[in-house]
Amino acid sequence: MRDAGFDMDPSTAPTASIQYQNANNLVRVTDDFMHAVVKSDPD
Repeated sequence: MRDAGFDMDPSTAPTASIQYQNANNLVRVTDDFMHAVVKSDPD
């Protein structure tokens, strides 16, 4: 990407750099947590 001219400097603003646009950010939650979320639905 750098060779193609894209800004890879992590000190630039997030909107100006593509450094982290392809990051895979995962959040793991348990089934118990998800069931609690569904049960707490006010509708």
